[in-house]
Amino acid sequence: MGILGNNADPSHSLGSLLGNILPGSVTSTTLIGNVAGTSGVVDDLLHGVTERSLGDGVNDAYHDVAVGGGVIADAFNGGGVGIEPTLAEHLPPIDDIPLVSEITNAIDPVTSLVGNVNDTLVDIGENLSPGISNPLNLMGDVIGKSGIVDDLVTNVHEGSLSGAVLDAYKDVLGSGGILDNIGDGYGTGLESLVHQLNGIEGTLPILGEVPPLLGDLPNTLADSVEGLSPGASSDTTATGHIIGSSGVVDDVLTNLSQGSLTGGVVAAYDDIFAKGGLVNDLANGHGAGTEGLIENIASLVNGTGSIDGIAGSGALTEVLGHVGALLGQDTAGGFDGSPADFLGGLLGDHDIAGAVDTSHLADHHVA
Repeated sequence: MGILGNNADPSHSLGSLLGNILPGSVTSTTLIGNVAGTSGVVDDLLHGVTERSLGDGVNDAYHDVAVGGGVIADAFNGGGVGIEPTLAEHLPPIDDIPLVSEITNAIDPVTSLVGNVNDTLVDIGENLSPGISNPLNLMGDVIGKSGIVDDLVTNVHEGSLSGAVLDAYKDVLGSGGILDNIGDGYGTGLESLVHQLNGIEGTLPILGEVPPLLGDLPNTLADSVEGLSPGASSDTTATGHIIGSSGVVDDVLTNLSQGSLTGGVVAAYDDIFAKGGLVNDLANGHGAGTEGLIENIASLVNGTGSIDGIAGSGALTEVLGHVGALLGQDTAGGFDGSPADFLGGLLGDHDIAGAVDTSHLADHHVA
């Protein structure tokens, strides 16, 4: 019998295992859940293999990562990794360990100094870029009130090293943390400073020579990418925000044609971090822009039967067959080398270990 038992579903077994070790980790919005949970990356890939539809499995796995409700979107919406309940339960008791308590007390003066330096940085930052310490933006999540530094100082002062770790973790990955807020289009906190730079160098006519030198190359690139992956130049996809109309490339070249280098920098910054920009749309599940390419590849693989067709002939059949035996196919019944036949040995009876003659070991004993 294989490691996981006869007729076990490896993806569900993995999810159950992780769920037992890390309670709450395989919910549909966590990183672990999106990868190892029901209808997650592993589940969809294995389903594609067992149903002899590898292309569909890859396509589904891609969507599990890059499209709405997937890894990226959930991470930008505070879904977390999935270890949060376990950390919350098991980390606080370390504060009662004498050595940890001594370390916390020892670093308290240091964190107090860090807090004072942080207050000074906030004052300087607000003068350079008003709003930089707003808790809704990236910099605010670091140096602002209830940001990483503030939480670190407060928790250490209260004698809770675990609280410092847990709060800093939430400040980055939790709801209302760095990823969540930047995904909502609140930016980095440097917007005021960046926009103040617009046009600071004046007009530099020589910059206007750059777009003509490139000629139609940007449009050709956009058309080529669109041909490979239909929808890639849509203004809501990641690739569209870069190569599409009014994307990074277009905005930079437009500003260069007007003799403004900083104008291009500001426009590109907004294309990436502002509401409706690359990060915001990626967080909202609009995808990377390669969805069309992945779907075409999936259709090609499934439509031609190339995976099964190649696997069913010649030396490759034998190689894949032995891999299938290692993973669990019944070697006594032969193998055709197709991906769907790779799953049984770790999971079921008659794996390759049963075909190995071990009788010669009977007369050898360990002294």
